[in-house]
Amino acid sequence: MFALVRKTSLAFVLVLVVLTTGVVYAQSQSPDVPETPLFPGLTWSGPVAATQTIRVNINGDTVSLAGERVQAQEQFVGELAEGVLSFYSNESLAASGWESYDAFRGADGAHYVFSHASGVYLSVDYLNCPADPGSLCVSLWKSEPGQSAQGTQAAPSAAPTAAGAFNKSTPSNNATGVDPNNVHLTWGSSTNADKYAYCVKLSSACADSDPSWTSSFDRDVTVSGLTADRTYYWQVRATDCDSCTPKPWTYANSDTPWKFTTAVGAQVTILGNAGTGTITPSKIGYTFFPTSASFTNVTAAQTIQNFMATAIYTISGNTGLAGVTLSYTNGTPLTVTSDASGNYSIAVPAGWSGTVTPSKPSYTFAPANRTYTSVTANQTAQNYVATLITYNITGNAGVSGVTLTYTDGVPQFVTADGSGNYSITVPSGWTGTVTPHKIQYSFTPANKSYTNVQAHQIAQDYTSHVCASCADLDTTGVFRPSNGLLYLKNLNITGFADVAINYGLAGDYPVVGDWDGDGDATIGIYRNGSFYLRNSNTIGFAEIVFPFGTPGDQPIAGDWDGNGTDTIGVFRPSTAQFLLRNSNSEGTADVTFTLGNGGDVAIAGDWNGDGTDTTGVFRPSNGIIFLKNANTTGVADVSLNYGLPGDKPVTGDWDNDGIDTIGVYRGNVFYLRNSNTVGFADLVFALGLPGDMPIAGDWDALP
Repeated sequence: MFALVRKTSLAFVLVLVVLTTGVVYAQSQSPDVPETPLFPGLTWSGPVAATQTIRVNINGDTVSLAGERVQAQEQFVGELAEGVLSFYSNESLAASGWESYDAFRGADGAHYVFSHASGVYLSVDYLNCPADPGSLCVSLWKSEPGQSAQGTQAAPSAAPTAAGAFNKSTPSNNATGVDPNNVHLTWGSSTNADKYAYCVKLSSACADSDPSWTSSFDRDVTVSGLTADRTYYWQVRATDCDSCTPKPWTYANSDTPWKFTTAVGAQVTILGNAGTGTITPSKIGYTFFPTSASFTNVTAAQTIQNFMATAIYTISGNTGLAGVTLSYTNGTPLTVTSDASGNYSIAVPAGWSGTVTPSKPSYTFAPANRTYTSVTANQTAQNYVATLITYNITGNAGVSGVTLTYTDGVPQFVTADGSGNYSITVPSGWTGTVTPHKIQYSFTPANKSYTNVQAHQIAQDYTSHVCASCADLDTTGVFRPSNGLLYLKNLNITGFADVAINYGLAGDYPVVGDWDGDGDATIGIYRNGSFYLRNSNTIGFAEIVFPFGTPGDQPIAGDWDGNGTDTIGVFRPSTAQFLLRNSNSEGTADVTFTLGNGGDVAIAGDWNGDGTDTTGVFRPSNGIIFLKNANTTGVADVSLNYGLPGDKPVTGDWDNDGIDTIGVYRGNVFYLRNSNTVGFADLVFALGLPGDMPIAGDWDALP
């Protein structure tokens, strides 16, 4: 085994091989999964897909998990830099939610495995460099979400028994002269133990909650990177329930920590032959003064004693959102930018004093900045709270109950109060258009556009005009198949439903039409091969009930014979067959034909304005629509692509021109077009919830 802990004073390292290319940053996988922690002083390449073996129990069983690996391009000769060890210490990683899971030495080097509450694993690997096995390379591997190593372990008993008593072995208590780069820790076996954890700490014993405890399935480890001529305390504990929270622990030697003292360090001496040259010290996590020492005509041993090393510390935290610029000065003005999760890290020299200020357009921050004086340690959890700057657009719409629509990322709306007053809140810099709507009213102006809003917009008034013809002919609604609720809108805009009723049961299929020829489209449902139709959009029993088709058919409705009344039909997806009736009654189909493929979704409408409804199909696998101008078998008269795979089709006369046109429902947003041609949506608005089914009709008999 081989382990590394944070050093607390300078150990001189003069050789560092650097392979230079561009810096590559790890990408965030999701808001709940932490970023791969990349030490800012190293140059990273990757990520590349990689599989890693994770131990799952004390018997040596393993699982292989998929993930991604990044590789530092620097090579370290002699020992790893203190800054790297500190950055990847248990204490530092614990600040981001990482917990020690396992530590072991393989043929390729040392591996430190951490687990996270999000279910991912991180392996910090100090490996023998492939091109130079005498040097160490730093590599990081993180598993993909949704995998588990602990899931393969046996479930703990309801009341786990305590791990048995055990003792530490080496180094013995009060040992002296211990090599600080080769401390071999061993201990005896604890009966019933699932896993062990060890902790080595300078000057005092580890507390039970100290993040420096390192988990391992082994009973011998080698600790490296300690400081010369110092006294360290060490302890081991065992648990018989690694998956428990909290874990039950049994501590070695009856909870008595041991201690040892490391050997005195050696001086650094530079030897050379006669000649001229320059010595330049370098160590990750440090700066040096002077930056180098030059020698001329060297004829004897030269002992360097005049380099002063200054430690580098990090100021880290979260800004509350991505892309925040944090400005500070370290000799010259500098900046860093928060990552996709809002995390940031700033490296400053020991003793640094200054101010860090976050900024992002349209946001304020609390605190506005943070000031530091003579930094002597890493500064963690230096967080900020970001607040979006907003402005109000206010005015009077000219009449009560006006719906004012606008877009702020997604379709939005507000409703004017009883006096016609309204207020819309938008973010700083917002650009968009506000449009007033009310059935049988027009407005002057028809809308108001805004660009880069940087102040409150007051007195944004409209004048309303009574307009009997100002109404949408066909408008949309949704049916909620989970509970049979129907929501109908009398305008094709974002806003509250004008009619909300319960009709039908979970699992029913909606169908709408003008069943009695009064100009109103009303509701109906299809259940297990039977139609249940109502002549009003109100709660109540079906007025027309009859069987037609078979379970699994899709219901449709339209005026197939041009008599002004809608009647039913079904589409049989298994055979791509339409069966249409010219009356809302039981009986055989009056018209039978095929169109489309199995798995298509049936639609109906008056595609050419001749007063008769005909059929079409929407192909959910690719968003292609096929329309026929006659209810006969044959090639489609119109074929176009509109929508995306998974969309749900809806049709209606959206612009009152007597021709039904296409639309789709995606998530909870309608995208409607005023012509049966390829192109962008003419109307975009939200209604309902994802999973709802779209419907359309003239619910209010207007205009």
